[in-house]
Amino acid sequence: MSGVRPGIGAAEATKRVRDTGAVVILRGAFSPQALLEAATVIVEEGMSVIEVTLNSTDALEAIALLQAELGDAALVGVAAGAGADDVR
Repeated sequence: MSGVRPGIGAAEATKRVRDTGAVVILRGAFSPQALLEAATVIVEEGMSVIEVTLNSTDALEAIALLQAELGDAALVGVAAGAGADDVR
């Protein structure tokens, strides 16, 4: 994931992705508040790595909101165009 927030380095972000085993991708014409509501349920159900695609409505605002509200309970960001070798 790119745009790793301050306090979490790339190594820690990579570890969280590997430990979780999956990345939840949120995409679509949803308000940042609606994405927060969905992400809150996702985190409550045990998933802690969330990507918001940049073609989502107000994506950067949504990412900032999720990071602020979910804090350390979730790693929230946007993925860079990684190849297969980057995710092994």
